[in-house]
Formats: sequence, C-alpha cells, structure tokens
Amino acid sequence: IASLDGAARTIAAHASIAPLGWHVIVEQPLAEAFAPLFDAIVRTAALLLAGLVLAVAASLWLARRMTTPIRLLGRGAQRIGQGQLDEPVEVHTGDELEDLADQFNRMAQRLRESHAGLEQKVAQRTHQLAEAHRAKVRFLAAASHDLRQPVHALGLFVAQLQETRDEATRAGLVEKVAASSMAVADLIEALLDISKLDAGAVA
Repeated sequence: IASLDGAARTIAAHASIAPLGWHVIVEQPLAEAFAPLFDAIVRTAALLLAGLVLAVAASLWLARRMTTPIRLLGRGAQRIGQGQLDEPVEVHTGDELEDLADQFNRMAQRLRESHAGLEQKVAQRTHQLAEAHRAKVRFLAAASHDLRQPVHALGLFVAQLQETRDEATRAGLVEKVAASSMAVADLIEALLDISKLDAGAVA
C-alpha cells in the first residue's frame, strides 16, 4: 500500500495477530524498498554493456585476424599473376589459410622450375638453330664453290667438242661432259634438299 507521509512515499504492509488481537503495520520508504531491484537492474545493465563491448572487441579481433591473411593471400596471388615468383606468401595462422598459402608457395615453386626449364630449352633450341644456320651457310658457300667447277668444266668440254673432229677424243669428251653434268645434278639436288629443310618439308 503506498501512502504519503509528508514528502516521503512509503510502502505499508500489515498482519493480524489473532491471539493478541493486534494488527501490526510495517512501513518502508519506496527508495529503500526498491533499492535491491534498482541495484539488480544496474548490475544487469553493466554486465550487458560489458558483454557488448567484449563482443565488439572480439569480433574486431577476429575480423582483423581473418582479413590480414586474406589480404596477404590476395597480394601473393597478384604477384604470381604478374610473374613475380621469388617472394613467398607468409601466413602463420595455423589453419586452412596457412595451408592455402603453402599451396600458393608450392605453385610458385613449380612455376619457377617450369620457367627455368623452358628458358633452358629455348636457349638450347636457339643454339641449335644458330648452329644449323651456320652449317647451312658453310654448305651453301662450299656448294657454290663446287658448282662453279663442273659448270666451268662443262663449258671447256663443250668448246673442245666443237673444235675436235677425232671420234675417240670426242667420245672421251662426251664422258667428261656426262660426269660433269652428273656432278652438277647432284649439287642441285643437295641445294633442293636444303630448300626443303627451310620449308619444313623434311626433318
């Protein structure tokens, strides 16, 4: 029961004592009566506020713990895409993100080995092509030199044939012309084979 006693508000309660015929009335100020409830409300609000602050701090810490290695993985993937394979991705979280970083590093290692192998093969192929080109140049120079001799000899033999009337001498000259013609034909065939090599028609 709320009552007014001057300026102070109180709560009153009563109980009857039958054997004595008494009525006991107890009064207590409202502030004193509700003080434990207010204290409980304040403690509950403080606990809720502390829990909220802790939850926000924990979420920020977890987000930072997750986003930092993810950013490192993203930068590592960008470096690999740009061909920068020497710098490893350093992630030490002890979870799946660290396993993913290890896979990135293994992939970069394999790419480095593959690039090194390709560069070695390209260097070998370039050396082989240069050697083949030099060999072809030497062959063509020798062939042109060798081709002049039978052609020149053919000219001489034909001139002798025109001037010779002796049948035995003419027969010998005809054999020499045939031999020179065969030599020219062989050299021309070799030159044609070189042109087929350049065209890729034969290995």
